[in-house]
Amino acid sequence: MNGKQTIIDKIIRDAELKAESNVSAAKEKADAVISQAQADAEAMRAEKLADKTEQTNELIRRRRSVALLDKKRAISAYKSELALAVFDEAIDAFKSDKKRYKAYIEELLKTNAEDGDEIIASKYDESVVTSAMVTKVAKALKIKLALSDKSGDFKGGLILSGVNYDKNLTLDDIVRRIRQDSETQVAKILFKEN
Repeated sequence: MNGKQTIIDKIIRDAELKAESNVSAAKEKADAVISQAQADAEAMRAEKLADKTEQTNELIRRRRSVALLDKKRAISAYKSELALAVFDEAIDAFKSDKKRYKAYIEELLKTNAEDGDEIIASKYDESVVTSAMVTKVAKALKIKLALSDKSGDFKGGLILSGVNYDKNLTLDDIVRRIRQDSETQVAKILFKEN
């Protein structure tokens, strides 16, 4: 029995050594898999972090660009409003000299009125463009003119409503055309632009 026990003990010892060897190999393999998984996870984290950093930087860049555009638009709108206010003040200054303004309106009529025209005056000029003025100009030109019962919603000047066409002689339209021609020069003066 002794020989038999020795063989059994040897088989058990060999099995235990083989098992220890298998466990050790499995541990090494598991450690390698875990180590690789940690390395992959770290690489993935670094990549995601880089992507997030890049995305964040791109988002910041875009928002900065949008903010700069908004700032430029706001400044441009402010400059435009200011220039418009300057032209509005020019109209007010021109109209403040009542005698000169009345002479200007009479000259507009004498130069542009045609027989049968109806005169639409600004609602702000009812004291300037009167029936008496219209009658006086009509007699001087030897034509028929009529002052409309309705008034226009413009700052000054007048509209001659004719049989075939109308003539816009409003200060709004005249100043708009002047503004188109001189807006760059006005901006240079107002805002010290080159």
